[in-house]
Amino acid sequence: MAQISVNEFCSWLSPNEGFKNCRIRRPEERMRLLSDCGIKLLKHFDGKVTLLLKRSNGHIKRPDGKGLVDLLSTFEAYGDPLAKKTMVLAKLLKDEGLFAVRDPENIIMPIDYHVVRVALRSGMIDVQNEGLRQRLKLRRFISRKEVFAIREACLQAYQVVSELSNISIFDVDTLFWQIGRNCCHFSHEPYCGERMCKISYCTLIEAVEYACGGKCILNETCTASYNFDYVRFFEPKEITYYY
Repeated sequence: MAQISVNEFCSWLSPNEGFKNCRIRRPEERMRLLSDCGIKLLKHFDGKVTLLLKRSNGHIKRPDGKGLVDLLSTFEAYGDPLAKKTMVLAKLLKDEGLFAVRDPENIIMPIDYHVVRVALRSGMIDVQNEGLRQRLKLRRFISRKEVFAIREACLQAYQVVSELSNISIFDVDTLFWQIGRNCCHFSHEPYCGERMCKISYCTLIEAVEYACGGKCILNETCTASYNFDYVRFFEPKEITYYY
């Protein structure tokens, strides 16, 4: 990982070897982040992810700065102030039985563009600045400060959903991420209100127990299902590797 080249990286993820046929976005950036992980794993953890996990002792956060969030922040790829990738990794490790979380109260929602879109369209968060509302609807670039404020508001809103429903934040993430990926995608109008689902393969109904009748599980609850103006909301437009 520490010495990987762009061509080698692309060969892992493309049917044909070489940078010319690479099918992933910004491969140089991704290769650099991967290489940084390799270099710092060797420097700080003897090249072993298992040692990193052992040092965390199952904690997301620790007063001594050795929780999973703190240890992973050493790597550039995990530098998101809202720890999106760290939380996703913690969920995957937990599901595979590789990481037993000892402080579940420190788990927070992984905020990526799918769950932000759902939060905006559902009315879960309210953007009060009219100029910002219009830029989101027109898919214009917004500032890093504005992006962070929106994502932080989403994080707080989903925490409330988790607390009021008594559903773990990881399960809340699974549900709303799948809704954003399938029912409320950025490439088509959401499947709610008068709009019926046209997806031939849906990962939502595989991930959760939901007998889909052609409409999103939030139909008639989400604001966008009865107010088309909210359908026009999109996640913040920003070039980033955080999420």
